[in-house]
Amino acid sequence: MTCKETVSAWQGARPTARHSQTTPINSADGRSIRKRLDGSSFFHTFQLTNKTGISVGSKKHMTAAQFVDFLNKTQRDPRLNEILHPYANTTRAKDIIAQYEPNKYNSQKGQLSIDGFLRYLMSEDNNIIAPSRYELCDEMDHPLAHYFINSSHNTYLTGHQLTGRSSTEMYRQCLLAGCRSVESAVRCL
Repeated sequence: MTCKETVSAWQGARPTARHSQTTPINSADGRSIRKRLDGSSFFHTFQLTNKTGISVGSKKHMTAAQFVDFLNKTQRDPRLNEILHPYANTTRAKDIIAQYEPNKYNSQKGQLSIDGFLRYLMSEDNNIIAPSRYELCDEMDHPLAHYFINSSHNTYLTGHQLTGRSSTEMYRQCLLAGCRSVESAVRCL
């Protein structure tokens, strides 16, 4: 499924009511603040921009070596045991490219296009949760209040709520620590 197909499928399933708009509100000190975007507004805004954040320079693909670099530096947790969770190599990268790259020419040359990259990111090979965690330990037929859910509030903050900085790295750390519910906020400037 291409990015456009994913967006189209998501838009077809979106709720009909709009929860908020993107109109600016002026705060007491004169700064412009924007209300939260609902999902459909976010995807509409994303479609208007010509940025995917995935391109490698002016090329429309990633080489196997660049993909290995991405797998080891971005995707892999350095705290993992190197024997149980070895570093990715060119052979592993080419196997992933062969599996997810829709363009046969790119696949033969060991290149991963944006569509192939998105297919990989949304695949079961790239799940946040290990498949073994999907198995229920109990019958799970008690009221929700009887269960403990490891959750996170203001996940993006690295310090104080009002004066601290924010970082997307905090989401990664939270998920690696076993958090099952993460608060997410989208800001438009």
